[in-house]
Amino acid sequence: MKSHTIKIFIILLSAFFNFENSYSADWKNVVSEIILTDKDTTFRINYLYGNQQNVVLETKAFKQYGIWKNLRQTEFYYSNNTKVKQVDRIWSENIWVDNHCIDFIKQNDELIESSSQFMNGLKSEYKQIICKYSDTLLIQKRELYKKNQVWVIQYEFDYQYENNQLKISYYKYFVYNSLGSNFRNTNTYNQDGTLHSVLEESGSNEQNYRPVRLSTWYYQPFTLLLSSQRSKIWKNSLSTWENESMIAYDYNVDNQLISEVFYYWKSMFWEKIANFNYQYNPEGKLVSKDQNEPIYNQWRNTITINYKDLIEDNSQFIESTMGFWGGNKGSLVNSYIPYSFNNEIAIKKAKQIKITRSAYNGVKTIQDIQNQTVKNISIYPNPSDGIFYYSTSDYKVNSWSVFTANGIRIKLNESVVNSGVIDLTDIPKGVYFFVANTAEKVLVQKLIKK
Repeated sequence: MKSHTIKIFIILLSAFFNFENSYSADWKNVVSEIILTDKDTTFRINYLYGNQQNVVLETKAFKQYGIWKNLRQTEFYYSNNTKVKQVDRIWSENIWVDNHCIDFIKQNDELIESSSQFMNGLKSEYKQIICKYSDTLLIQKRELYKKNQVWVIQYEFDYQYENNQLKISYYKYFVYNSLGSNFRNTNTYNQDGTLHSVLEESGSNEQNYRPVRLSTWYYQPFTLLLSSQRSKIWKNSLSTWENESMIAYDYNVDNQLISEVFYYWKSMFWEKIANFNYQYNPEGKLVSKDQNEPIYNQWRNTITINYKDLIEDNSQFIESTMGFWGGNKGSLVNSYIPYSFNNEIAIKKAKQIKITRSAYNGVKTIQDIQNQTVKNISIYPNPSDGIFYYSTSDYKVNSWSVFTANGIRIKLNESVVNSGVIDLTDIPKGVYFFVANTAEKVLVQKLIKK
């Protein structure tokens, strides 16, 4: 069990390390769709974007008997490019039903993330994350849960800085408002600002700490490239440090990561437990990642992740396959796959992933809308496979309807509309008309479902 946990940990760790150059993406093209296979199920995730290229809608579906079926949906709300709300929905009885909500509330120097769940249409708050800032630096984070209508603290983090660098962090875990665990991390830095070490300590109170773990980072001379990372654990019985784990890194002439070797200390020597090798094409893009394990004292390939750009539809295809020592060589296998999501590193567990990027198609600005006829509402994407969207920050819609070309109403939403989602996935392909009522005027737009 311990060995399995370590392997999962190092896969996740390596996936997030030093991929910026190999995964560089053109921000003019944003991720519009991800299709992935996880075990025996294929999922499709679609993304829509707002004015500031923020994701405003994420819709997840799964394929059943060759037909895509809605599963989950998340809508993000912004004000002045700041996220103010997030609503999660599930597909139930052919409609989207609010399931979970996070409200982001700014109060002076605090940001409160208030999480609520919906039961029978009623909103019930159950968790708060309160972040306190000094200028732009996070100095405290608390997580509270509501139990029997009383707020109970569970976690608290406190941060101290020196020259805008994190110096000391405190972590406290509470059990029914009583201190359960108490940790302190102390960071040291090199003269160039790179992290040198982190000392982890635990204590029964804020004055009584004892060493637990010491992690140290080493760099290649005159560069910011890591050469190794080592951890030691404190042995109380011997009052000394003992080696625990180590990662060694190697790079090519272009400073791209080509190898990671993971070690675990075994009594008197370093035991190799995993190795990752990376291959790049002449343009510097990652084409494969090999996971190897020491079998019979030699590195044996167990899993390979292959990356391929599909120029014809501006997409990337990634698949995870077994090596000779993992089972049937070349067959698909689930693994943790890192990829680029709009210039940020993301990771998903899957056998295959296809990532499609499209030209940025965000909603038009208010100025653009005002230059159009007063009856026009900006809706995108249009044409669409069934999910349409308008920005709720630009339009305050009280109710809306969808009509056929013959004037027959097929959709009606008479409640105060807080969502910009127009879902026509359950109706045939064709041309429809969207009519929205606001306090000032009626807005209309032709919708094309392809």
